[in-house]
Amino acid sequence: MGVPRQMLLAKITASGLDFLESDGGLGAILNVVTVRFEAETLRALLSEKIQAANIPQADKDTLLSKLQTFSSDILKAIIVKLIEKGIEKPEQLAKLVEMIWKM
Repeated sequence: MGVPRQMLLAKITASGLDFLESDGGLGAILNVVTVRFEAETLRALLSEKIQAANIPQADKDTLLSKLQTFSSDILKAIIVKLIEKGIEKPEQLAKLVEMIWKM
């Protein structure tokens, strides 16, 4: 009986070899996902957190007023700082990631 002729003629492609690499191959490195948030989305997220904060209403009003004047660059800088703070406390970051994962 032997091996079917189609099996003898089969050739693996570069993508197939890449897939077989133990590290995920070049595809794992090149298939980068970029996440972008619009300034208004960031503003809304920060506003929600300010409203939920346990601080006096006058402080909330001041923060919310300032938040409306921030450019997208300032909002980006704030988010980067918040992420850096999360990374400084990896145990809290791990809990947050775990909580989000369960959603």
